[in-house]
Amino acid sequence: MCLKHNYMRSPNEKEITYQEQEDGCWLITSHKPMPNGYYNIKREGKTYSLGRYIYEQNNGPIPDGLVIMHLCDNPACVNPTHLKAGTQRENIQDMVIKNRNWKGIQKPSCKLTEEQVIEIRHLLKTHTDKEVAKMYNIHKSTTYSIRRGEKWKHIGQDIVIPNKCKKLKEADKNLIKSLIKEGKSLRGISKITKFNRATITKIKNHDI
Repeated sequence: MCLKHNYMRSPNEKEITYQEQEDGCWLITSHKPMPNGYYNIKREGKTYSLGRYIYEQNNGPIPDGLVIMHLCDNPACVNPTHLKAGTQRENIQDMVIKNRNWKGIQKPSCKLTEEQVIEIRHLLKTHTDKEVAKMYNIHKSTTYSIRRGEKWKHIGQDIVIPNKCKKLKEADKNLIKSLIKEGKSLRGISKITKFNRATITKIKNHDI
C-alpha cells in the first residue's frame, strides 16, 4: 500500500508517495532515482534534493554549512525521523566508519548532488583523485575537474590543491568569527577572507 506526504503543492506537481518498510524506512515510490542513486523533486519551478526538501518541511530551514544525512544510509528513504542535519565533517566521518560508497555510474558525466561535490572537495585535500573516484564510483577525470574548479562552479569557486592551502592564523580566525556574528553568509565571508567555506564552517562549528 502506498502512503503519501501531505505537503503543499500545485496541481501540476507530483505528490510524494512511499511504502513503509519493517526497518522503519519509508521508500519513495513516486520518483525515480538519479544516476547517483539520489532523488530530486521540483517545487515552484525549482529543483531540490528530496532529502533536504523533506527535512525542511518538518524542521524548517537548514542552517548554512550543514548537509542532510540519512541515518539509515538509504537515499530512497523519506522518513523524516531518519534524516539529520550535520556538518560535512560528521558526514564524511560517518561514511568512513560505515565504509559507505556512493552509488553511481562509471563515466565522467555521472551526475552528483551538491552535497557530494562538497564532500569530494573535502576528501581531495587528503586523498588522491583516484582514491576519491573509487569511493564515489566515478571516473577520476570527474574528481580532477572538481579539484580544479572546472565543474560545479556554482558550488563555490575555491580550487582544492592538497598541501598548498592558505595557512590559517589567529587573526584570520578572529576576523571570521566577527563576520559570522555580523550574520555574513559563508560565501560572503569566503570572498572577504579568501578562505574556503569548509574552513569557515569548521570555525563556525568550533571544530578548529
